[in-house]
Amino acid sequence: MMNNATTGGMPFLEAANSSRKDLLVGCALAVGGNLLISVSLNLQKFTHKENETAARPSHYLRKPLWWLGFFLMIVGEAGNFSAYGFAPASLVAPLGSTTVIGCTFAILGAFLLVTFSGKGEYMLTANILLFLMKGTGFIIYVSIELLGLVILLLLRYVFKIINIVVLLLIAALLASFTVISAKAVSGMLQLTATGHMQLHHPIFWIMLIIMIVTAVIQVKYINQAMKKFDSTTVVPTYFVLFTVSAIVAGVVLYKEFMGLGAIKIFMFIFGCFLCFIGVYFITVGRADARQTEDQTTHQAPQIVADFLPSWLFSQVNQAEVQPRQRQYLASQATGINDTEPMLSHISSSSSECINEEDQDSVSTQPVSARA
Repeated sequence: MMNNATTGGMPFLEAANSSRKDLLVGCALAVGGNLLISVSLNLQKFTHKENETAARPSHYLRKPLWWLGFFLMIVGEAGNFSAYGFAPASLVAPLGSTTVIGCTFAILGAFLLVTFSGKGEYMLTANILLFLMKGTGFIIYVSIELLGLVILLLLRYVFKIINIVVLLLIAALLASFTVISAKAVSGMLQLTATGHMQLHHPIFWIMLIIMIVTAVIQVKYINQAMKKFDSTTVVPTYFVLFTVSAIVAGVVLYKEFMGLGAIKIFMFIFGCFLCFIGVYFITVGRADARQTEDQTTHQAPQIVADFLPSWLFSQVNQAEVQPRQRQYLASQATGINDTEPMLSHISSSSSECINEEDQDSVSTQPVSARA
């Protein structure tokens, strides 16, 4: 049964206090969705790199692999969208972090987030949502975000500054509007499914449009960052900026820290910090592993050949055969080219000697013979 509740003088329609099971479902949806988003970003990054090295580069929108990544991103965002119906936005946003040290920090941070997050989850009707959006704090928050967005767009398009922080800050600010609208749409859909119709309110459709538009535009700027910068820098930077913006949005509009003590808020923020460190270690560890792999692949044939038979590693040694054959053939071709001037010089010298001998023989013949 739905019952009206009042918290801090503001009316809320409480679907049900979030149980531990609801929190776990929301966390599972958030983690699964963020895993798909991570895969999609890597696919899109691979598409950009492949396009740069192609003989005839084309726009990435014409690449099927990019669209596969985009589809996985939509599925992942759908998981995040569903998670907002089961858990607070301040809990869903940091769960994108999932190398031993990095996973340890991420798991510990996620544990603190689940333990010290607000346990009361409220689904808002359209009227209550409008009431909250008219609050002074939310109006100031939106004004600051819009002003920051305008400044960043000026830096990007007027001053032509292409910086990872500029691009990802634009995406993160847009993502905060996506989080706000996604939670509102998800809550109103759940209320509609339980018999409390919300779809006839204009605010539902406005929030739906904001959610779709901001999600599509932020993908554009994330792709610009992935195209210009390395993914090991883009992923943790965007994760931190997105998480902070999503938590602030949830706290300002949905009052998700209301009723929490100072210690719980501190431990929640500390859990976010541990997640940030975990993501950093995971991405940096992947970069170091790729560098180590690149270095060892060139050294492996020489080291392994000293201890084990070469036929065991024919796949490894085969890569070395062709370059050596090409070097040998190139050296032979160079040697042939070098001998051509020498042969021409020898032939010209021999012809000169023959001419001189003919002249000498002619000069030594008797005069009578010459007559």
